[in-house]
Amino acid sequence: MDISKDKVDSLIKKYPGKIPIIVDTRESDIVFVKNKYLIKGEVTVGLFMAIIRQYIKDLDDKKAIFIFFNNILFSNSAILNDIYKDNHEESGLLYATIAFENTFG
Repeated sequence: MDISKDKVDSLIKKYPGKIPIIVDTRESDIVFVKNKYLIKGEVTVGLFMAIIRQYIKDLDDKKAIFIFFNNILFSNSAILNDIYKDNHEESGLLYATIAFENTFG
């Protein structure tokens, strides 16, 4: 995703306390309705995964979601602000990669 640093800086200035996140997956059969998010920094990873789940087309309820930031799997109780501080790109964006696994059946 090619978004300029100036655009990200203006978003952060316009919406203080929110984090710009781009979500992607390496699985070709998954279609995102939305993959750009501006999320409050105090949101946990678990809540962010619940938000993302709403925007994935035709996701089977039996698939578990795993979210990686900078190729690191954080706990569901981790706060996005803390993750952003150490893992955002130079552009100011935080990139998340989603993986799925059949776990419930």
